[in-house]
Amino acid sequence: MLHGSFAGTLGANPLPAEIQKLLNEVRKRPQDYRALLLTIIFDPVPGYSSRIALSDALKPLRLPSADAADAAAALMSPPRLKQFVLELEPIRTDLQKRDARFQRLIDAELKLRYEMSKTAGGIRPQKAYEPFLLKASLVRPWADLSLYHLGLDFAKKMLPAKLSQRLTSSAVSVGHLTYLGKILQRFAEVLQNRDAAFKQLVEQERKKP
Repeated sequence: MLHGSFAGTLGANPLPAEIQKLLNEVRKRPQDYRALLLTIIFDPVPGYSSRIALSDALKPLRLPSADAADAAAALMSPPRLKQFVLELEPIRTDLQKRDARFQRLIDAELKLRYEMSKTAGGIRPQKAYEPFLLKASLVRPWADLSLYHLGLDFAKKMLPAKLSQRLTSSAVSVGHLTYLGKILQRFAEVLQNRDAAFKQLVEQERKKP
């Protein structure tokens, strides 16, 4: 059963029964789904980079093959992903208020994200950024996985090895690295405004078939 005014937004296109089953499991035992609930906090685009965590959370339910296929299809649908995250948000908020362990996990990941952002912004010389900024300029707004792979490539090649390892082994690695890709996009936008040669290079690349 969907709750609150959100139910009305779904109309005749509700979340599949197997997704509702997962939601019911999370509501009953949120402490068993800390990793999933942590993921949605650090997801730069609601639902997108949480997809892997959502998929992993479905596996223990041992759905019949047809239901599993329906669930997988739902998780590939941006509107469904956003619906699912909206349903998880109040569960996450409640757990955060009453579960000190969950709050410690959040604090640790916030610290890691801050360190990642600060280190990325302090890299010199800035010319070393340009190959990554060119790629960032060509990523389409909806291409979340491209942003993730961009962030992953940058972390492995440009960040200190220990920090890169911490990011890739984090419980919310996909979210952090997608966020890093978005940081690179912002840097690329600034550089285009400041550097006419770089802006021209971006425009040339965009015209290629």
